[in-house]
Amino acid sequence: MTKYVLLDMDKNILKEIDAEEQPGDPVGKGWSWQEVVYEPDPKVTATTKLSAYTTVIADDVVMRSRTVEEILIDNSAINSEREGRLRKNYSVVLKDAGTVAINLDNDSVDTLHRLTTMAQLLISINDTRTTTYRDVNNVNHSLTPTQITEVFLAVVLQIQSVYEATWLIKDDIDVVNTLTELKEDPRWPS
Repeated sequence: MTKYVLLDMDKNILKEIDAEEQPGDPVGKGWSWQEVVYEPDPKVTATTKLSAYTTVIADDVVMRSRTVEEILIDNSAINSEREGRLRKNYSVVLKDAGTVAINLDNDSVDTLHRLTTMAQLLISINDTRTTTYRDVNNVNHSLTPTQITEVFLAVVLQIQSVYEATWLIKDDIDVVNTLTELKEDPRWPS
């Protein structure tokens, strides 16, 4: 199927149809059916979208094209960016235990919270036995109760920082307009 438009003598579009072949002569002096030619769409990215079609008529040629527009954000886009940042791995560097890589998802944080509760009990009775923690990279770490608490505190502070950035950006939603600006906003913690 091909798109055709009926043009009057002033080049105004009177009607659009989809047809297998060009329609016959229209009734009306100076009117004509013209095939619509579509320009190839430009490439879009994760932060852009295609605009609505614009139509240009010149010398009985009807051209339609679209441009790329930045996607404007709203609170749901900010929430999505926050959730994406919380799904990323976060590294905690401990003095004597190296780097512990942690996913900030709920299950991982819940597991770490349970281990921290156990660590606090061990600290309260002056027990320094180590607990094996397997990080997101499948590396085992033998952590003391104090180190488990340090890891948990760092994770909770990182999560809080992500939420605080979310709130600040939502308060400035008129300043941050596009997904690109949202992703590059310097208020997000590293």
